[in-house]
Amino acid sequence: MERRVILQPVGSQKAQMHFAKTIQGAVDISRIKMFTSLERGEQLSRIYPDGEVHLWGVKSGENKRNERMWENISAGDAVLFFKEGGLFAYATVTIKMKNRDLAEALWKTDEDNEAWENIYYVNNIKYIDRPISYEVLNKAANYDSRYIVRGFSVLGESKSKDILDYLRI
Repeated sequence: MERRVILQPVGSQKAQMHFAKTIQGAVDISRIKMFTSLERGEQLSRIYPDGEVHLWGVKSGENKRNERMWENISAGDAVLFFKEGGLFAYATVTIKMKNRDLAEALWKTDEDNEAWENIYYVNNIKYIDRPISYEVLNKAANYDSRYIVRGFSVLGESKSKDILDYLRI
């Protein structure tokens, strides 16, 4: 199975705070282990031997739209982080797990009491000095030139390959 691309917007103020806290910053593994099984905790310790964990959560969304897409994420997939101006960072998925209690401990809930419980963990975080514009990425993905990433999505294998080949990641 080919690597997939996850388009992850970080446009809102709340999303930018979450990014600073759990992607740009890190979460101590002991805090996460309080919310996982022993087996999952050991798995995290193998993946993050320094104890510094980076993770992102996605709400299930209306009719579980986001959750269904999140289910397609696998270890090795590339997550591309976008905000105004375009692609500014990317990372590699290590594992995923659904965990409402952990999500609430890290990010609380939104105004509708929905949690970012569909969690994926990442490593190899890279920042792009000058963001890659939407226009450039749209050309690589064969999207309309005016397309802007507004919501979480997991691309199919073909479109993912086009973007990964173009970005050389």
